[in-house]
Amino acid sequence: MTPRESQAFLFGFFLILLYPSVCAHMRRVCTIESCTKYVHGKNLCNLHYRRFVRGQIVDAPIIRSKGINPKCSIPDCMITVRTRNSELCPAHYARRRNGSDMSKRLRSPNGGGHIDRNGYRRIWYKGKQILEHRVVLGISMGRDLLPNESVHHKNGNKLDNRLDNLELWVKHQPSGQRVEDVIAWATKILTIYAPNVLKNSI
Repeated sequence: MTPRESQAFLFGFFLILLYPSVCAHMRRVCTIESCTKYVHGKNLCNLHYRRFVRGQIVDAPIIRSKGINPKCSIPDCMITVRTRNSELCPAHYARRRNGSDMSKRLRSPNGGGHIDRNGYRRIWYKGKQILEHRVVLGISMGRDLLPNESVHHKNGNKLDNRLDNLELWVKHQPSGQRVEDVIAWATKILTIYAPNVLKNSI
């Protein structure tokens, strides 16, 4: 036995003699079923205690395999399964525990959406919610709209997102009144919207 090991042995021996209640606490096992780790706090091991503090589902097991996780068994749900011995994604697993409706969609599919508080329709596109009129005009232009570009509805109806009712507006202004700034801004606008004019002028 090395000096370090003998020192640790003696420390543990005297700890048992002097603080039996502390040692009993240290020997307790996590109260979550099938968990064999020692208690860290609230009768839970370190992992389950951290879940408790974060407000997560404490007893939801985790898959630690390095392989590709299967998809959720609920129809039309493409989220991967992350719990061991379960065929449900985390969202549907939580719904089953809470007794919620399992058949209700988690979110709108691509092309679906809702009307926001400003009266515009937002749809799911490329994994995030975007204003529908920006998606329609962006697809017609073959690129995503720039942050300084906005879409105007010709007839004033915010929900009429037909392509012939939309027109592109630019809200960006020059950053200053110096000649160099104005030329740089004009060149940038021509490069984006009328590159042929810029080529012909060279």
